[in-house]
Amino acid sequence: MITALLSDFSKVLLFVKDKTYGGKLNALNRQLIQEKGDYPFFNYFELNTELLDFYALLKKKYSISLNIFTTGTVQERPELQPYLYPLFENVFSANNLEIGKENSQSYVVLAKRVNAKPQTTIYIDDKQSNLDAAQRAGMNTVLYVDAETARKQILRFF
Repeated sequence: MITALLSDFSKVLLFVKDKTYGGKLNALNRQLIQEKGDYPFFNYFELNTELLDFYALLKKKYSISLNIFTTGTVQERPELQPYLYPLFENVFSANNLEIGKENSQSYVVLAKRVNAKPQTTIYIDDKQSNLDAAQRAGMNTVLYVDAETARKQILRFF
């Protein structure tokens, strides 16, 4: 039985509006802050509302714990808080916790922090190397390609 879902943030729940941009979202956020100061966040970034709505449905239907595991700090932007904290119980940053997303022990630690076992947790990420680490820890994993594919892959665990 699945008790927790752990989701990557950048390029899963948050995207750059400029589809030609191929860099990291945290780097773009830092660059924009440096160049513009307090810039209009949603002019440059967009939330994956389709996946967020699906997560909300899972939480309601299955009473699972929803959590984010990301690398940087873009998720700390004030504009994002109304979307994240009503839905997610925890937002973990690998940089803040000083753990690596490619280290399988990280997923064991996070499962404990959300009061779940790795075997009862689903981890969603857009990088296969991170998913491989989560699988080595015993987690169920979903490679994020798009919201519809993710939804179908996640539902197979319920």
